[in-house]
Amino acid sequence: MGRLPEAWIPPPATRELRELVRHRAKLVALRAHAKAQVHAVLAKCGVPVPMSDLFGLEGLALLERVTLPGVYRARVASLRRLIEALEFEIELFAGMARSDAPVPVAYPSSCSPQAWASATPVQLLRTLLRWDPWVPHGTAWLAPVLPDGFGDLTLTNLPLAGSRLSVRVRQGRPVEVDGAPAGLDICYEPRPATSAVHEEGAAG
Repeated sequence: MGRLPEAWIPPPATRELRELVRHRAKLVALRAHAKAQVHAVLAKCGVPVPMSDLFGLEGLALLERVTLPGVYRARVASLRRLIEALEFEIELFAGMARSDAPVPVAYPSSCSPQAWASATPVQLLRTLLRWDPWVPHGTAWLAPVLPDGFGDLTLTNLPLAGSRLSVRVRQGRPVEVDGAPAGLDICYEPRPATSAVHEEGAAG
């Protein structure tokens, strides 16, 4: 008695979360194995795969138009149905139920699967706009840089300091901003280094 170290037993909630994560990891592994089998069938039939993702738009178009012998065609079709079913199950176990978090959760809890992926479009738009609000200092920087051929970009209902902004960016024309909160100065240039901002505030 007393010679063995104590073992920590996680509480039920932690054990349940681990079970969900473990199950999802198994589903992802099964999907990867099924996709690898599709690649193997195509290689066996001498079908080149020029794209990096066989299961992206171009890859799926290739699978639709490629002509395979009967048994290989049936096997690929079966694997694709299996992959589709697995993707549904993976998505089902991809995060927390809405009832578990009725409001946006804080950073430490938001690290559930796909939390970062869901924020990618927002971060992409912010990068394209070079949008950097600093509300406590009453300043926001906005200097859009859109790729050639991107076209116009219009964003509406953007929350900021109790207001809702609309931003319209058109190639070769000034940026249009509506609905900015009172007292917020919008600078149509990239935000300077933080140290420079502090120095400017101190000088003012």
